[in-house]
Amino acid sequence: MKTINIIKSIFVLFGMLSISMMVNGQSRYFDERYIYTQAHLSPQLINPGAIGSQMTQNILINYRNKWSGIEGAPTTVTLSYNGPVGNRLGIGVNVLSDRFGELQTTKGALGLSYTIETENNKVGFGISAEYIKHALSGFGNADPNDPVFGRALAG
Repeated sequence: MKTINIIKSIFVLFGMLSISMMVNGQSRYFDERYIYTQAHLSPQLINPGAIGSQMTQNILINYRNKWSGIEGAPTTVTLSYNGPVGNRLGIGVNVLSDRFGELQTTKGALGLSYTIETENNKVGFGISAEYIKHALSGFGNADPNDPVFGRALAG
């Protein structure tokens, strides 16, 4: 009985530690998720557990130009693929380029998921890794000799 309680405690501790690490790692980039206002149509963009869960090959090409009449308005281009590579295994690739004024964000992501399907439920477990680069595309009204802007231009 004591062994079962110890095992349960280890699983709970491991789960809490995993969630803590995930939230801490994601909190830095939560502000970038605003781009996908219709993520319910392509949930794999924000949830790696959804990659390949529909058991179909999906390609998404998305262009978003918010406030199109304003100079320097946010524009986003997303290219995404996700699909099954086995009976329950899925793989996904996302490439994103976002420009908002002089700020440019480039992101590449690779995800892997495992889906368990029962008569009543479908549960997907996923993991993804992202490469994110923030850079400035120009100086705007800033001094070109400013060292902070020089580092930002370099990404």
